[in-house]
Amino acid sequence: MPAGRGFVSPLVEPSYRYVLTITNDLGFSTFGYADDIIVVQGKFGHTVREIMQEAMDVVVKWAVK
Repeated sequence: MPAGRGFVSPLVEPSYRYVLTITNDLGFSTFGYADDIIVVQGKFGHTVREIMQEAMDVVVKWAVK
């Protein structure tokens, strides 16, 4: 799907929603818009990096199930 379409493919959408749900349930500030997901929280760069890495670890663990 070309970039800029503004929606998530129906085949990807359940996974997209699940990633948002599990990361938010774990206390991350996770946001989705169109086909992008961003996790942001923290006052300092190293804190944000650690939080984002932890969130990515959750997503990778889910993806390899």
